[in-house]
Amino acid sequence: MVKKQLSVVLPPEKLEELKKFLLKSGGHELARKNEYEEFRMSVDDRILIAYSTGTIVFHEELADLISEMFTGLGTRVGIDEVGKGEAEGPLVVCAVALDDEGRKKAVSAGLVESKMARIEKIEEIAEKIRKAALAVGTVVVSPEEFKKVWKRGNLNDLLARWHAKALESVICSIGRADAVIVDSFDEKRLRKELSHMVDSLGAKLILENGADRRYLEVAAASVIASAFRERLMKEGMRLRKWGTS
Repeated sequence: MVKKQLSVVLPPEKLEELKKFLLKSGGHELARKNEYEEFRMSVDDRILIAYSTGTIVFHEELADLISEMFTGLGTRVGIDEVGKGEAEGPLVVCAVALDDEGRKKAVSAGLVESKMARIEKIEEIAEKIRKAALAVGTVVVSPEEFKKVWKRGNLNDLLARWHAKALESVICSIGRADAVIVDSFDEKRLRKELSHMVDSLGAKLILENGADRRYLEVAAASVIASAFRERLMKEGMRLRKWGTS
């Protein structure tokens, strides 16, 4: 079987921790080849490249080692949406719960944020993430439904409610979470819709712009949402939600 390169996201501030961990694990640093690389390493004769953005590219045989960076985090739920800015097709919000074992499988799947991958790769990874997740909650808003509820100025209110609905589905399934992480678009509205649910779990609410490029769980949600939206588009859900059909 041909071995392959995998990619995963890590908060940029964790790169130095990763570097120290790899050095302790027998790795040795190599010269960087461009200004975008934070560092380049060889571990057991396998190459790993860490980019300043937090993207890690590595040989699949290093997956178990890299997954150690994602252990001890408890159960975390990531939430993201796709389709908001697209004129045609549905809007899909997805919440994904992962524990240590699920994160390990996500790393082995080569999870990378969905905007960086081909659709065929997204669908392949999405299926692996679904199997690895403790629970997945999905909210689909068809173009027809979107037109019925959207009014100028209320989009963020709607998005926050749909995020809450996706989270509720996951929480009803697993009944626990240590953290809920959202790719933020409006902190005030998200806190209004999510805080009560998150506080009732004793969990931490993390709202960050670009969370899909920093947190494995949000990247997982982005990938599953993208794959599901693509499937719905192929099945004919292609009407316009912005403007006239």
